Amino acid sequence: MVRSNLVPSINYPETRKLDEEDIEQDVPIYEITITNIPIEIAVGQAKFTFIESDIVYFPVYLIRGEEVTMQIGVYEIFSNEQPTIVDIEGDIDVNRLGNILLYSFVSSDEIQVLEKNREDMKKENMNNEEDRKKENISNDETYSKTEGEPCIQT
Repeated sequence: MVRSNLVPSINYPETRKLDEEDIEQDVPIYEITITNIPIEIAVGQAKFTFIESDIVYFPVYLIRGEEVTMQIGVYEIFSNEQPTIVDIEGDIDVNRLGNILLYSFVSSDEIQVLEKNREDMKKENMNNEEDRKKENISNDETYSKTEGEPCIQT
């Protein structure tokens, strides 16, 4: 459990799972820094479990590529702040939410490993794209456009 910074009697349940209400939601991906490590996150739908204490919270998901890796914590606000945390498009502005309350199982070592995996994945995608470009270049060198029927150069 993670204790609320706003109402100390509130403890948020810790889970790695994607909340059912957040499945298939189209939300922006944000790049933030945790323990000097840049990561990509998405913010889930508002949860009203503790509304009797005037608290609304939002699950925070670690993103790898365009996929949710796991839930890593929550953002919390007082319920009357809800209208002030959205941007012009109606999306949540993470800069207006304060600090993430990270779950106890989220360590800087784990974030570093996940971030290294994300960087490796980006490099692999870039290499694949470069390989595809090279293939297209070599294909362009193999084929030429002529009048009439196309011919293959050898």
